[in-house]
Amino acid sequence: MSLQRQFSQDVKRWLTKNTETCTWEINWKPRKAKRENVDLAGCSGKGTILIEIELRKRNPASNAAKVWKWRHHNQIPKGAILIQAFSGYYNDHREQRDTSKFVGSRMWGVRYIPIEFPFKSNPKSRKGGGARRKAAQAVAKEILKKLRKLNKIS
Repeated sequence: MSLQRQFSQDVKRWLTKNTETCTWEINWKPRKAKRENVDLAGCSGKGTILIEIELRKRNPASNAAKVWKWRHHNQIPKGAILIQAFSGYYNDHREQRDTSKFVGSRMWGVRYIPIEFPFKSNPKSRKGGGARRKAAQAVAKEILKKLRKLNKIS
């Protein structure tokens, strides 16, 4: 299992344990989407929440653009939220992060929320262990904090 998937599962596990009104799904995609998906998605009575966790992707802006395309084709509802979490890897690759934030901030019909976390994955490690779990919990807590502030989750 990839580090990316394990990280997503750790975030999902923590969000599931700490939210009452939302069901979370890993590798979610809307109907009619063929191969593209988001790392994690959840729905509550208050809207659709999409989460992309960027550990070390070369072009994270493509994830924001993908969600924008889904909205353009009415594959996700207006008012959906995209949370894009950038790892510490992007401290050394600021241009990639900044381009993604630029694309995300210009989407219509989707609320874009970027967050950053210090975890840097080792490309040779497939697991990440305790550091991965601790970072995933911190990401999940920050996601929950942002969603509660927007009154999108309880």
